Amino acid sequence: GYAGKVEFENERQLGNLNLILLYMHNRISYPCQTSLMGSCILVFFILIGHSSYAQLTRLERRIAMHVDSQKEDALKLWQEVVNINSGTMNFEGVQRVGKIFQARLDALGFVTRWVDGKPFNRAGHLIAEHKGTGKTLLLIGHLDTVFELASPFQHFTFVNDSTVHGPGVGDLKGGDVIMRGALQALSNAGLLQ
Repeated sequence: GYAGKVEFENERQLGNLNLILLYMHNRISYPCQTSLMGSCILVFFILIGHSSYAQLTRLERRIAMHVDSQKEDALKLWQEVVNINSGTMNFEGVQRVGKIFQARLDALGFVTRWVDGKPFNRAGHLIAEHKGTGKTLLLIGHLDTVFELASPFQHFTFVNDSTVHGPGVGDLKGGDVIMRGALQALSNAGLLQ
């Protein structure tokens, strides 16, 4: 698993996170052939439409431009973690994916720790906290997939210019990448302080 906790000073900052998550989904997500839920979420975001720069405040435009500037990095991270087999019972693979996100969250000033899953027969949990004085927000995801080592379905692949498939591209490695990117955008805007 993967859980992060962030505290916000006011409702506006929390609204910024909602905007970033929506904006990032529109900017870096591709339809997912492996996850019906991922496809349904993408359809939902398409139906409600893009945020355009013209409708955003100056701070929101800055955040959106940062998200745009990080698209290639997010795509590389997405490919990297999808290409690591992290089937639920492949503890080493789940932990490798966890270490990648742990390093990225550490770089944003989060205090991270790995909770060993041996007592409950799982790889464990990555916990990341960013202390603050405002409201608390819990972001939660998971690092494993249902595709074990013996599965032939192992790699991130572009089907065409707008469709990819691979183990966990939508459920939930893609979502983990979006969460990390949203936190990076908030950090860049000085909103994680």
